[in-house]
Amino acid sequence: MSGMNRYGFTTIQNSGALEGFSVQCMLISILHYLRYIRQDQTITLTRLREIGGLGPDTAHTMFDIDDPRFVQAINRICNHFNIQVNVHYANRDGSASNRWLGNPAATFGRSSEIVPVVAFGLHFELIVSSAITGDLPITTEAIERAGGVYIHNYTPVIIEPMITSTLVKPADVSSTPVKPANVSSTPVKPADVSSTPVKSVFDASVKSASQKSNQHIIDELVSEMIEQKQTIQFIKKEIESDKNFIKEHYNQIKNIKHILESEPINEEIGKLLYTSIETLQQEIANRKQICRDKIALVDQMDSHIYEIIGQIEMLKK
Repeated sequence: MSGMNRYGFTTIQNSGALEGFSVQCMLISILHYLRYIRQDQTITLTRLREIGGLGPDTAHTMFDIDDPRFVQAINRICNHFNIQVNVHYANRDGSASNRWLGNPAATFGRSSEIVPVVAFGLHFELIVSSAITGDLPITTEAIERAGGVYIHNYTPVIIEPMITSTLVKPADVSSTPVKPANVSSTPVKPADVSSTPVKSVFDASVKSASQKSNQHIIDELVSEMIEQKQTIQFIKKEIESDKNFIKEHYNQIKNIKHILESEPINEEIGKLLYTSIETLQQEIANRKQICRDKIALVDQMDSHIYEIIGQIEMLKK
């Protein structure tokens, strides 16, 4: 697909955390539509999860299109509100803000009322404006007044003005950032591109423009890397908190077992204590799964940071 067919888009950002839940960005994207487009300020994430039939075991579990629980939940929500959720993937060109949409990769529900959602890998946001999905009736000011979340703009890849007159093959605007040398040809007739010498003044101007463009991309990549590292630190603190939670629950189980083994207890109290142990064990199992999910997320974010570092090194050459 050529650069001229790549469309930018605007989203309502979310952190995935709300009302005591975490990594719920898919549901929050739908919630944002109901709150800011349908203007239903009474709907909550808790209520949305109830409508979807999601239990406590998914309170800190990421949306997974291969998990029947989430697929059924989104379809139930769509049927309840008579909406259709279209999920578009965000393709990327070099930097965090150079993204563009493709056609819907997944659809939930069947309705003429479309809720467009973009997928940034594991993260989802509501699309409020794009050439593909159209514009939803909302402004940045209205969103800020309603709840403080804000709109973020993603722009498609931009080709330098002095180069746009030359026919550019799709390979020249691939997801891998190109080196300045790949765009240094003079804008003459296609037949002359390989044989006509490039004037030194023109070559210098192209090189300068390319360097400025690369530096802009590098700056954005560095900013994204810093944000990723900050998020990783936040998640690691949550993991430590989860581990303390598990440790405290094990201690409670140990204390209850000590009471059961060392003191004579009537049957009714004994049943209550055994029920408490079962509840604590289930909470431990749930929290361990939450920890595993968070650790997997940190690993993925670490890998992404290494990818960013590789892109920066390539752009510096």
